[in-house]
Amino acid sequence: METHPYETFAELLKDRKNRNPNHIALMEMRDGAMRTISYSDLYRAVQSRANNPNLDKPSYLEVGAEKSIDALIDLFSQAAAGAKLLFHTSGTTANARTVILTQKAILRSAWNGEQLMHADEEDRLLSMLPLDHIYGFVCTLIWPLAQGAEVALGRGMHRLMDDPQTFSPTILPVVPSLLKFLLQSGSLNPELKQVLVGAGPASRDILEAVQKKGIDVRFGYGLTETASGLAMSPKGEDPFSMELCPDTRLRVSEDGEIFVRTPCMMEGYLDDPIHTVEKLKDGELDTGDVGYLDQKSRLHITGRKDDVLVFPNGQKVFLSEWEEKLTYLLGTEVMLGQREGLLCLLAVAGGENKEKILAAVDAFNQGQPLGRKIQQVFFQQTPLPRTVTGKLQRWKINLDQLQAERTKS
Repeated sequence: METHPYETFAELLKDRKNRNPNHIALMEMRDGAMRTISYSDLYRAVQSRANNPNLDKPSYLEVGAEKSIDALIDLFSQAAAGAKLLFHTSGTTANARTVILTQKAILRSAWNGEQLMHADEEDRLLSMLPLDHIYGFVCTLIWPLAQGAEVALGRGMHRLMDDPQTFSPTILPVVPSLLKFLLQSGSLNPELKQVLVGAGPASRDILEAVQKKGIDVRFGYGLTETASGLAMSPKGEDPFSMELCPDTRLRVSEDGEIFVRTPCMMEGYLDDPIHTVEKLKDGELDTGDVGYLDQKSRLHITGRKDDVLVFPNGQKVFLSEWEEKLTYLLGTEVMLGQREGLLCLLAVAGGENKEKILAAVDAFNQGQPLGRKIQQVFFQQTPLPRTVTGKLQRWKINLDQLQAERTKS
């Protein structure tokens, strides 16, 4: 097996310039015209800008939201002096933190992904995810560039339905909500061969629907703190049964919590040594995720440790599992929570749908013991708050406030 070849982005670009100089590295659609840049020209542009004595070369570099060839030339140029990169955790709690990652860790993560899911010069990957999140940065930019593939830069939210047909990718990394949208809107292009799903729990029904189109569907698991990749499902197998990335060591505690060691580990949280020590002890990261290893040592993720409600009678409700089931049964977005010891449901609905949802909740309750029945149902017409990668931001929902508003009305 080839050893991990790069320490910095500059090394990656130089090597790719030598291997396939005239091959397209990046492409974008601007003002109705397609613009491309080869690996050779990309390397020269980055080197030219990096040698500018007036260029700011910070020790820490925060990846911006702009997605364009010029923005990436700026990014790689600023990183040429060995800057460490900053990424924010997903924001599923009110305590999102800034993670410090070296270029070496990010490149190792991309190399790990290459061992489990290959791309080559014949492939074109469409980057539809935000680059200022680690999954988008590694899996839609660094990973394909490290393998000499073409990277098409998506045009943002307003062109989601158009971009797959415009760029004709063979590989598409997505978050679950984006895959569902592309599938239901009929936007997946015929050239598409592989889909990588990550950054949150996915519906098995959606993944199987994509597989039925003859597309290889992989599911990946990782964290901002580990530069994304820790595990990925093998080709043609159960997407939720994931093989560990090379040199990733994983321990599952008695209560199912997952702890990991990886060469892709963060240096820590920026200006936050206390939480760094809490999460990262002697090189082992407390992921906060819950799961298990099967007989093949494949990893299965069942939820978040803080996504389990424990009631006074000892009954437990695994939120992500229940919410997936209730979303399917009720046909709308839902969130479960606890208020005054009662299991509560918040559903996105209005008008006549409320009565149908209440009837469906009653039917669901018939199969549950008393301590796990849904006791209160709240409604709102606006979508539930989520991160840009589709994760539910539970901390933004206040059930006591919803109860107070319902009482007033």
